[in-house]
Amino acid sequence: QLDTTQDVSVKDQCSIVIRYVKDHIYERLVSVSNCTNSTGKGMFELFRDEIVKMGINIENCVGNSTDGAANMQGQYSGFTKWLSEASPNQVHVWCYAHVLNLVLVDTTQTTKAAISKFQLINKCAVFLRESYKRMDIWASKQSNNRRLNVIGETRWWAKDHALKKIFGSFNNPSTSLYIELIETLQELASSEDFNPTVRDTAQTLLDKCISFETILTVQVFLRIFQHTASLSKYLQTSGMDVLKAYRNVDCTIKALRDVSRDFDGINASAKKF
Repeated sequence: QLDTTQDVSVKDQCSIVIRYVKDHIYERLVSVSNCTNSTGKGMFELFRDEIVKMGINIENCVGNSTDGAANMQGQYSGFTKWLSEASPNQVHVWCYAHVLNLVLVDTTQTTKAAISKFQLINKCAVFLRESYKRMDIWASKQSNNRRLNVIGETRWWAKDHALKKIFGSFNNPSTSLYIELIETLQELASSEDFNPTVRDTAQTLLDKCISFETILTVQVFLRIFQHTASLSKYLQTSGMDVLKAYRNVDCTIKALRDVSRDFDGINASAKKF
């Protein structure tokens, strides 16, 4: 397993993890190396050179798992293609959890309504965090001082967490912080303790939060995430049962197909909210 990330000096560092079998199954981080070539061939050569240093025969590799990036799983020049040439019997597995993440991230960026709603949720969280005075008002509206989530761009579940924090679960708003958010924005918009720019921003966010279109769009995604959240968690479980994972994928697809045309249910949930 390989993955790269930039360190504080803005160098791309590649972690190499090897899973192997003796009397038990072991998994070890064996190397963190500076990556200067992120092409499929460059990643393969980095991996090959590192395991050669450890005295491991690359032909003993029986499988590799990658995400959906072109440099990893590309058919003609991806990492997997070069590894298959060096170890013809190895099997490539495209990470299902990453596939699901890519699909859901794309889904939340497909329509203007979806883009607008997730930006709204993020703007509310950032707006409150920018000032301790705003955070004091937010804290005064609730008893347990929960914070709103800032949404990360690359992880779909960040949007799921942010939605649930404000709006609760699909057809069940009992755990939501929606009322607290509305009261906070109302006070910020009307208080003369804040400058006109802050008051205008608060009013703009408030108007968008209380529109029925916002509530309706949110319920659509809460229903989607209701079915995908448990699957995503299971696909990343240690000691996962492959057959159970396959059944979960199949059941989730069927469940999404069943609700895909149920606009009446979405509308009813929005009205209930």
